[in-house]
Amino acid sequence: MAKRKDDKGGKPRIDYRDTPKDKAVSRPFPTAVSRQYRVHISPGAYKRMKDHAATSADVELCGVLVGTVCRDDQGIYLSVTGAVEGEGANTYGTQVTFTQQTWDHIHRVRERDYPDAQIVGWFHTHPGFGVFLSGMDTFIQENFFNAPHQIAIVLETKTKEEGCFGWVDGKITALQRYWVGDREVRLATGEAGHSTTASGP
Repeated sequence: MAKRKDDKGGKPRIDYRDTPKDKAVSRPFPTAVSRQYRVHISPGAYKRMKDHAATSADVELCGVLVGTVCRDDQGIYLSVTGAVEGEGANTYGTQVTFTQQTWDHIHRVRERDYPDAQIVGWFHTHPGFGVFLSGMDTFIQENFFNAPHQIAIVLETKTKEEGCFGWVDGKITALQRYWVGDREVRLATGEAGHSTTASGP
């Protein structure tokens, strides 16, 4: 790589951007963001979630996220290490609900593939109608993913946008970003609708 020259064309000017990649240690970005819930997703979990979302562009699909709640000198953050597809969920075009069959499958896969992880949230798709939580989505979050650390990810499969919602100050709130590996992903920040009544698992 060519060295940057100083203004007089003399000795090379030292610049961090010229550091060879093989001299840089690869590790997750230690974010310094404050007053924000930080979510880190492993590349494998992200790929599994996105691969499931790509299986249909016509109806909503869902699944759960597994991982660990962590703490560092900045406070609590969430580490998502796996995703489990929501097999057997009821889909009605613009909404999806978890059935008992879905939960049985989720628990079976989590115990087999992620025995040391806990359920830390869920994900579902919105094929062509934006990034937000509908009344039914809010109901699911309030009733089945209501631990303080649990999140909801929305994947807009037609516009390729994505969003993430977490519990902040007692409300389901859109987060501005999460990290996939060492890459920051900026998120669409839609609203969470009012909860609607529904029967759950």
